[in-house]
Amino acid sequence: MSALCGWLMVSVAFRLYVSKFASYNETYGALGSVVVLLTWLYLSAMAVILGAEINTEIERQTLVDSTVGEPEPIGQRGADAADDVATGPRRPEASPASRAIERD
Repeated sequence: MSALCGWLMVSVAFRLYVSKFASYNETYGALGSVVVLLTWLYLSAMAVILGAEINTEIERQTLVDSTVGEPEPIGQRGADAADDVATGPRRPEASPASRAIERD
């Protein structure tokens, strides 16, 4: 959710900047639209990454179950980061090939 809100705010702000203040066509000529596109892609990526970091930290802070109703046990709440902090990271099942390597 944070990533979406951040991306929308960055997109609207950049649109206003380009339409009111920037003169990319005068400066760069035909490449002005490419410069605008690449700048928007860069700003969009930064907004999504920052929003994902915020979402991860919010999830990490949910170690205490704050849901309404019956509290769910750690590991069954869908808060993977907080559940891993409390119980340790879950290890994926080993494949037959990796088990054969471990035996050798």
